[in-house]
Amino acid sequence: MLLGLVVLWAVSLQAQTSQPAPAAASTPRTTSRATPRPSATKELEKRIDEQAAAIEAQQMLIEQQACDVEDLSKQLAEMQQALAELGARLKAAEAEKSAALTESEARLKEIEVSLRKKPELPPEAVSAGDFPGSFKVPGSRAAIKIGGIVRASVVQTFDALGSDDRFLTYSIPIEGTAEAGKGPRLSLGAGGSKLSFDVRSPTELGQMRAFIEGDFAGTSSGFRLRHAYGQTSSFLVGQTWSTFSDPDADHLDIDFEGVNAENVQRQAQVRYFRKLKDGRRFGVAIEYPTASITGGKAVNQVPDFVGRMVWPLSMGGHLQASAVIRQIRGELEVQPNVVKSALAWGLSASGVISVPAWSTGDRLIFQVNAGRGIARYINDLNSAGGQDAIFTDEGELRPLGAYAFYVDYEHVWGTKSWFGLTMNDLRSSLIWGHVDELNLKEQPGDAYHRTDRVILNFLWSPIPSVDLGTEILWGRRENKDGSSGMARQLQLRMRFLF
Repeated sequence: MLLGLVVLWAVSLQAQTSQPAPAAASTPRTTSRATPRPSATKELEKRIDEQAAAIEAQQMLIEQQACDVEDLSKQLAEMQQALAELGARLKAAEAEKSAALTESEARLKEIEVSLRKKPELPPEAVSAGDFPGSFKVPGSRAAIKIGGIVRASVVQTFDALGSDDRFLTYSIPIEGTAEAGKGPRLSLGAGGSKLSFDVRSPTELGQMRAFIEGDFAGTSSGFRLRHAYGQTSSFLVGQTWSTFSDPDADHLDIDFEGVNAENVQRQAQVRYFRKLKDGRRFGVAIEYPTASITGGKAVNQVPDFVGRMVWPLSMGGHLQASAVIRQIRGELEVQPNVVKSALAWGLSASGVISVPAWSTGDRLIFQVNAGRGIARYINDLNSAGGQDAIFTDEGELRPLGAYAFYVDYEHVWGTKSWFGLTMNDLRSSLIWGHVDELNLKEQPGDAYHRTDRVILNFLWSPIPSVDLGTEILWGRRENKDGSSGMARQLQLRMRFLF
C-alpha cells in the first residue's frame, strides 16, 4: 500500500511541471470590455430616442388629460348650476302649488260663507272677477256668480225617532209608548242640495246686490226658497237670516236639521245695518211676525222689532248680542172671530272665540237664547210647533217661556297620514245643545219640557271642493210629567261645493 501511494504522488508532480507558463505580454480581458463596439452604441442611442419619444407622448397625454379634467370641471360646475336652477324652479313650483291650494281652500271657505252667512255690506266693486267665481253678464254692467252644493247623506237610525233622514230631538218617542217600539231604519237622500245666484251691479243709487238660493228639501224633495233679497247701501229687503240670529256662529254639525238649541231663522224683513269705524256692526229690522200657538191660529198684525250689535275679537271671531220684541196675536180654534194678543220678547248672546291652546285652528262657538214667546227662533221648538203660546181653557193667550243654549268645541287635527291617506283639513266637533221650556200648569203632562242633544263628528276635505263627514248623534226628550225617551243616529255626508 505504501508503494502505491508513492507512485501516485510522483505522477501528480510530473503533470504539474509539464503545463506551459502564461504569456507576460497578454492584455487583461477586462480592459477589452471598456471600449464598446459601434453596433452597441447605435442600439443604445436608438433606445434613448425611443424613451424620449415615449416621455414626450406621456407628457402630451398628461396635458390632454389635464384639459379633459378642466372641461369636466366646467361641465360639473354647469351641471351644479343647472341643478341649483332646477331646485329653485321646483321650490317656486311648490310655492305656486301651495299658494294655489291656499287660494283654493280660501275659495272653498268663501263659497261656504256665501251660502251660509248672513248678508253684510255690499262690496265696493261688483264687476266680473271682483268677487270670487263671478262673470260679466253680456250687455250689462252686472256680474253674476252661480253657486251651490250637491249634498248626499246616508242616515242610520238605531232607535225610534220621528224622522229617518235627520235628527229631530223633539220627536223622540217616550219610553213605553207605541212609537217607542220602532226598530232601526236606513235612509239615503240628496234633498239638502242647494243652488244659488248672486248678482251685483253698479247703479245710480250705488252698488246693488240680488241674491236667490233654494234647496230640494221641500215636500217630496221639491224645490223651496231659502233666501231672496236685494241689498243696496245700508238697506236690505227680502227673505234671509233673521237679524236676531247669528249664522256667523257656524258650527260643523252635518245634520240637515241643525242643533236643537240654535237660533237660526230665515224670514222676510226690512233691515238697516251699518259698519262702524272700530269694526263693530249694528243692525235694526222689522221682520215677519208669525207665531205657532197651541189651541189656536196666529193672526199677524204687528211686525217683530229686532236689533243686534256685533263686536270683532282681536284673536279672530266675534261676539254678538241681539234682542227682539214681538206681539203674539191669535184666534181660538173654537171661536175663530175672537182674537187675543200678548207681548213677547227675547234675548240672544253668541260668539266664536279662537282657542289655540291645543291647535291654532281650534274654536269655541256658543249661543244662549232666552225669552217668552220666542219658540219660532229656537230650532227644536220651531220644528215641534205650538210652542210660542197656548190658549188656556178660559180662552186666555199665554206666551211660553223658554231658554236654550249650545256649546261647540271645534278641533283641527292638521295634516296626518292614516292608513296611507293624508288627512288634509281634518277637523271635528263636539257639540252639546240644551232646550228647556218653562211649562205652565195649564199644559198637559205629555207637553214638551226639555231636550238634550250631543254629537261628535269628523270631517275631511280630500280636495278643497269636496267635503266628507261622519257624525254620531245622541238625544233625549223629557216631558212635563218626567217621562222621557232616548235615540241614537249615525250620519255619513258628502258635499261637492261649486
